[in-house]
Amino acid sequence: PTWSPDSNWVAYRNASASAQKRGVYKIRAGSQQAPIRISDMDTAGAPVWSPDGKWIAVQSGTDVELLAPDGNAKRIVTKWSRGRADCLVWARNSQFLYLLARESGSQRIFRLQLDGSATLVRDLGSTQAGTNFVDGNTLSLSPDGKAILTTERRSHTRVLLMEGLRPPRPFWRRWLDRLGIG
Repeated sequence: PTWSPDSNWVAYRNASASAQKRGVYKIRAGSQQAPIRISDMDTAGAPVWSPDGKWIAVQSGTDVELLAPDGNAKRIVTKWSRGRADCLVWARNSQFLYLLARESGSQRIFRLQLDGSATLVRDLGSTQAGTNFVDGNTLSLSPDGKAILTTERRSHTRVLLMEGLRPPRPFWRRWLDRLGIG
């Protein structure tokens, strides 16, 4: 689920086996009213509300689509043909999205313009046995919009910082530095 920027609505995906119930819905926060279906599409992941409140981004098959929150407009941003895509996150200015994709055995983060063009932000490298960036993971944009967080799952979770910020030093290195050993 995702909050609207004004915190009045929540959009969510219903992945019901029933075609009559499947789709993207919104519900007024704190309301007893029935949810409003804004799309009957079968989405691949959770919807993501744009910071300006004008669009809700969803993935449906290979498409990345924008839905108007009132359900009256739909716009295909791209037909993603580069491999499996997941994890959409809006830029703070609502002008583009970040997308995590698995492509040719590699995990990559792309910046997706609303006209459908995509720019590679970071190649996270080849997928090793037991490594999984995409399935069930998320991307998170820093409040200033200058860094992206994602996780890598092997037997542990490691946070990866993207775009211009250095990763934090491991706690044991900071401890060794304090002792004058590092």
